Amino acid sequence: MEARPIYKTVLNFRRWFEDADEGLEDQIIAAIPDESVGQAQFDSLLHRWVKETNPELSGVKLQRGYGTPYNTSFLSGQYSPTLAAIAGDRKEKYGFSGIGLIVQPLTYQYLRSETLGNFDGIGIDNGMFTEAGRKAFTWPKYEKMVKTALAQEKREVLSRVHFFTVPDEPMNWDTTLDKFRMYQPDVQKLRKYGAPVAVCIQNGASVATVPWGSVDVIFIGGDDKWKTGDEAKAIVKEAQRRHVTVHMGRVNNLKRMNTASEWQVETADGTYVMHELAKSLHDIERRNPQRRDESQFNYYRRLKRILHGEHDPKDVEKEFRPVTEPEIVHNFVNYVLDNQKNNWLQRRYDAIAGLARQMGRTLHRSTLMELDRYLPQVPGLETDEDVVEFDPAGNIRVDARGMPLKNREAFSELWKRLPYRPMPEGIPSDPKDWRVYNRYINRYIARMRDKGVMPR
Repeated sequence: MEARPIYKTVLNFRRWFEDADEGLEDQIIAAIPDESVGQAQFDSLLHRWVKETNPELSGVKLQRGYGTPYNTSFLSGQYSPTLAAIAGDRKEKYGFSGIGLIVQPLTYQYLRSETLGNFDGIGIDNGMFTEAGRKAFTWPKYEKMVKTALAQEKREVLSRVHFFTVPDEPMNWDTTLDKFRMYQPDVQKLRKYGAPVAVCIQNGASVATVPWGSVDVIFIGGDDKWKTGDEAKAIVKEAQRRHVTVHMGRVNNLKRMNTASEWQVETADGTYVMHELAKSLHDIERRNPQRRDESQFNYYRRLKRILHGEHDPKDVEKEFRPVTEPEIVHNFVNYVLDNQKNNWLQRRYDAIAGLARQMGRTLHRSTLMELDRYLPQVPGLETDEDVVEFDPAGNIRVDARGMPLKNREAFSELWKRLPYRPMPEGIPSDPKDWRVYNRYINRYIARMRDKGVMPR
């Protein structure tokens, strides 16, 4: 059956019809699987029901359903048990989590994870941004990884494969195009199997030079200045005009996430969790040296317990409170995901404000609850109506312009996060040369992965 979003909406929300005429309800339910009923005919049945049961909404375009709670979903470059648990919990409750994984040849094992189904989907990157990734890349291994992901999707272990990137040259568009052409025969074979092809746009790319007919996804690469500049933005707008999906790479802070959200980019990725884990582990190791008569193996097991918050009080030196993996991941989800602009809570407030203007009368709590079925839901809020303020009589409070007042407490919850944690002592952090930090921290990550302390 062809994709009909509003059909799925009705299947998921049969409570819409509790007060409807039984004959009309039967017609609507019967029309859902009926291929002969067109979308327009089905919409007319819904609008007829709306007119009979909710006259004040007659003529209002129905836009209901559980989309993602964010403009932009985040694909984490680091797997963690807590991240998988949070993603699974959100997916079970709301049908989505806003969290996925981005996998490259060095993290191939993510595709074998038992919790892969917890995530909304994965992106597959060639890993050529780093020197280690460039050395490890071979096309046969990369092709096998893409096919493995497609097989997982087919078995419904994995929700979806968002894209796979064609080998590229970071910061250099001309060389990236040369590689794109060189790999075209192999790439198009994978595309025929159902793998969406992503081209990594780099410094120097323009709307005219993007190979639009050969790609399904635009992956925004390039350096930090270029990827948020006018040229990249113009390519994004053209992609959206052509209905081509857009992904933004290296999004590791709220400012960059807000840029992705404002541009209505579907997905973004970053290594926020990996680097925060490394910084925390560096601090844990420095404050908890190896003890006398403690073997190297037991020492690294103790560090791992502390990092993951599974330690006993005797594992930690006195007067030291470690920042653990669960804290880091919850902070990431709250800070980078839930605080992006145009979040679901803001969308609901905007929908309520629109209803107030459209209806031209004071909205009451009972009226709002009646119209709840047409307003975007807010995952995590028990009472969705509390995004606006009410007076003791139950009417929505308004400002001088007649606009509803936001519930400050509900919106302020979005901005609660752990205090900023400076770079742990001993890690170089000269803002003039981040390459020094990257070389240091990446070597540290590699060493701790080899010791089995940090997850791969």
